[in-house]
Amino acid sequence: MFCSLLLAGCDFWTNLFRRLTDPYYGSCSISGKVYFSPSTPASGINVQAFISEGGTYMEVLEVNTDSQGNYTVSHIIEGEYRLTVNDLGDNQSNGYYRQDSDDTEAGIIELTENKQVATDINFVLPPLIETINPADGATTTTNPTFSWKTYSEADYYVISMTDNPTDPYCYNCEIFSNSTSSATVQWTDVSSGQELIKGTKYYWDVKAKKWYSIEGGGMQGKTLTGSINGANSFHSFTVQ
Repeated sequence: MFCSLLLAGCDFWTNLFRRLTDPYYGSCSISGKVYFSPSTPASGINVQAFISEGGTYMEVLEVNTDSQGNYTVSHIIEGEYRLTVNDLGDNQSNGYYRQDSDDTEAGIIELTENKQVATDINFVLPPLIETINPADGATTTTNPTFSWKTYSEADYYVISMTDNPTDPYCYNCEIFSNSTSSATVQWTDVSSGQELIKGTKYYWDVKAKKWYSIEGGGMQGKTLTGSINGANSFHSFTVQ
């Protein structure tokens, strides 16, 4: 009983300290789920909350989804929010906005004194890419053939590879990234002269991309598919 009271007291003082020192710490929350289309839970996905401050959106908190794709952005103040969701494996995209339409602007979430909790703010990310070869855990030659399902809307595909098993999405660890218009390629077609080393285990990923126009002119690649298995989940193969 004493321990429970002591812990409750610690929580009280911790919350009081944060309320006095953190201008964005409050009693509001936003929650929902993140899926890969059509209904695969997206675990380990980064969700960022931005609050409107004088016409500018400032990031106040970020969380990752759990194994079932659930997230909760809690202890935030009343205000006007937008959320973004980032596939942690996608180094070439700024993420996906919660969209109320096909517009690239995110849907606005209003939290007020009378509405401090917003639930079922869900995101549907592009589907996971399918029909992957080499299969996860396969052995290959030094010139393997990579293939995947063709996506009719895709303008190109981006292949990424690393030999770091602990952090396959580390920018500094990535040993290769290149684009191709074909859904079936050999290593020598895309490797730019890099050689695969016998006895080495590699981790690779591929995403389908589409060009679209951005405000102010120019083009940017939009991701049409998620990673092979979702965030932080490359396929592996060993060269023999």
